[in-house]
Amino acid sequence: MTHSGSSGSMEADGAVEMFSRSVQNHKLRYTRYIGDGDTNSFKKVHDSNPYGTSCSIEKLECVGHVQKRMGTRLRKLKADNRGKKLADGKTLGGKGRLSDVQIDQITTYYGNAIRANKHNLEGMRKAICAIYFHKKSCDKDASSKNCCCHSSIYNDGAQAYAQMLEQLDLVCSAHTARFLKKKDLARTANARQRAAKASLEYRRAKRRAAKESSERNEDGAYSTGAF
Repeated sequence: MTHSGSSGSMEADGAVEMFSRSVQNHKLRYTRYIGDGDTNSFKKVHDSNPYGTSCSIEKLECVGHVQKRMGTRLRKLKADNRGKKLADGKTLGGKGRLSDVQIDQITTYYGNAIRANKHNLEGMRKAICAIYFHKKSCDKDASSKNCCCHSSIYNDGAQAYAQMLEQLDLVCSAHTARFLKKKDLARTANARQRAAKASLEYRRAKRRAAKESSERNEDGAYSTGAF
């Protein structure tokens, strides 16, 4: 497909073209549109009304893009306030503050909360709010009001523990939240270490194979009768 027009309208025009020719080319209708948060493309597709009034198109949001935006906003907030002292006399970033590691964790928890509650808006809201309280909890602030955890914000390792507490209708204290967080981080750290080790072993094996192949070629090139 050749596009004529501005680069900004290329995606929207392409989407309209694909929807408008789906019946002719593939004998099917696209009833769902997976977006990345940009409403322009979907609006153009919707306004073009490719299938008439008999078939409506539903817009779905890509959780990965929504999750990514959380990290983008937090990094921008950190960059905009670089060097500024907060009420406690410390900067926003740094060790024990809003570090890159903390931003990655919040982003992951945010995505987990959305995915685990995709059909439960109120549950999604509570799970997302729980991220704030989970990060805010500390020994000096161990009240059940401010220290809570929601099972859906964790990865597989600690999720079962949090779910058990929810099933028993028990309050997740600050100590429990820290335990789950520590267990969760340990599991993900081990997974990263295993992946790094496997990658290193693969690269070493590849280098060994290349070296052995090179040595065999050299032996063959200078063997008796080779000339």
